Amino acid sequence: MTQEFVNVRTEIKTLESKMTQEFVNVRTEIKTLESKMTQEFVNVRSEMAQGFADAKRERNEHFSRIGSRWGVHIESVLRQTVATLLEKSYGAKVESKYIDDQEYDLIIRNGEPVLVEITTSVRRNIKDRLERKRELYLKEMGLTSVRVILAVGAIHPSLYNSLISAGFEVIVPEVYDED
Repeated sequence: MTQEFVNVRTEIKTLESKMTQEFVNVRTEIKTLESKMTQEFVNVRSEMAQGFADAKRERNEHFSRIGSRWGVHIESVLRQTVATLLEKSYGAKVESKYIDDQEYDLIIRNGEPVLVEITTSVRRNIKDRLERKRELYLKEMGLTSVRVILAVGAIHPSLYNSLISAGFEVIVPEVYDED
């Protein structure tokens, strides 16, 4: 019985050793799978973030194109309206013109000329742009003065004040109280 007991005990130890090794192998495989899954989640998250960023950029570009087209249409209607009113009602001459690759949205002449720049929004360099356009127009037409009006949908208050201080007239949308 002793030999049989020793044999059983040896078999148990062998099985125990094999099971311990199998558990180690299973744990290693689990850790490897966890690591792979974690990396996959990181990759998926990264791809999703990039996909959302791309979708947001595309959406913004789409809205920008729509807004740009809409702005061109509104600007055209405004030009036509101003021209019709001033020409028919007051005999003024109204035109749009290019001088040295600079577009002049509206030039109104009935005495002192008036340059009107129409835009939905402006950047910080608008003051320099308006000054360049004014100087170019004065030089081209041989004049010493011209009135410059900026009609703009959105402008930062400090930029607005800077333009007013520089002698430009700025027309902005009226603010309506929603009460």
